[in-house]
Amino acid sequence: YLGKSATYDEFDHRNRHGTFSPVGSALELRALARLYDVLEGRSPHGNATVNAALGAVRDLQVTTSWPLILRLLEAEAAGRIGAGDLARAVRNIASFVLRRLVCAETSRGYGRWFCAVCKELGTDPVADLERFLESKGWPDDRRFVSSFVGMDLYNSKYRRAVLDAIELARQHKSERVDLSNASIEHVMPRTLGADEDGDAWRQGLGDDWRDQHARWLDTPGNLTLVGAEYNSSMQNCRFAVKKEVLGRRSVIALNRWFADKSIDVWDAEQIEFRGRALAEYAVDLWPPPPTLKQDRWIAASAELDERSLAVDDIVRVLTRSSLTLGQRVFFKALLEAEEVSSAELRDRLGMKVGLTSQLSGLGRRINGTNLRSTGGRPGLVLICEGWVEGAGTYRARPELVEAIARLPDLNAYLRGATWEELTADSAYIGYEAG
Repeated sequence: YLGKSATYDEFDHRNRHGTFSPVGSALELRALARLYDVLEGRSPHGNATVNAALGAVRDLQVTTSWPLILRLLEAEAAGRIGAGDLARAVRNIASFVLRRLVCAETSRGYGRWFCAVCKELGTDPVADLERFLESKGWPDDRRFVSSFVGMDLYNSKYRRAVLDAIELARQHKSERVDLSNASIEHVMPRTLGADEDGDAWRQGLGDDWRDQHARWLDTPGNLTLVGAEYNSSMQNCRFAVKKEVLGRRSVIALNRWFADKSIDVWDAEQIEFRGRALAEYAVDLWPPPPTLKQDRWIAASAELDERSLAVDDIVRVLTRSSLTLGQRVFFKALLEAEEVSSAELRDRLGMKVGLTSQLSGLGRRINGTNLRSTGGRPGLVLICEGWVEGAGTYRARPELVEAIARLPDLNAYLRGATWEELTADSAYIGYEAG
């Protein structure tokens, strides 16, 4: 690491013995200046994936990583690494920084670290960088998810970077929404007024509403993006009003969550649950190195296995509210095969709806059952034996198969309808136990 004040002395020391070439130095500076323009976004890189990775780092304002990224750009320009490796290395830097912030790790030392690792980049720069960053404390998936759900995102300098990244990842590529005029909205408002709207919020939060409000107000699950006109019109309104605006009028992908008819209250349970769904997106957007990848939900599934999983409880959840297209697709796929991959589900859904929100919708409201507070995603844990990170497969629990069998109309529909018939009907459908 070389401080700015020592730059001239170091330059003089390196070139005082007659090896200095003004022309050579000028050419080197010009080449580096062109790469610096790419780094700062003034000139585009020729590869779209690299451009996206550089944009993610710029959004995090990690200027201490500029010397390292410049060295990586220089290596690519010289043909020592390819564009794919460059993009992966830059994404690693963004992941390292964001995960450490979410997990409340200090950023002190980044300036020295990012310069020091330049000397350790050998014949495999990506692997060398991953080993170095891991040695400095790169949070794994389980720690990242746990910290993300309860973090104070609103008062973080990365609040827009995080919400914008998740939103853009969820938008349809052919129907991009301009976020330049969007603002951050607290679903549960920052102020619970002394009026009917405030009373409705306090009633929904329960007797310990003060603690719940303070605990979950600024966490990811309670934050979304809205257009300026919606932000001013909703303000401190009760949830029923906000749900109408977010779920039915907003075109922002983050707000599809609120279109779910089963959500009738916005309390600590709902905020935490949505926070876990957003954490899943964050894990994919800021992934760890392969050595730190984990089965994020194995603990939740193990805890559930120790409980009494009653078929009656699952039937109660299945019949409590209407089932979405995504849920019906998921059930049919589970019934037809011993296991099904997430890729197949996305193909079946045609990416028309968000996979995470559709799957999690099943168990969003499991109040009063022995499945409450499983420590994981209730909707997913409820209907799967486990999520295998490497294979990416879901497995039906025997209890789910039996519960569906108790619903004659649903069972006949899922087993009898063709995929074309099933996906052609996007309406919500309700079922009653036989």
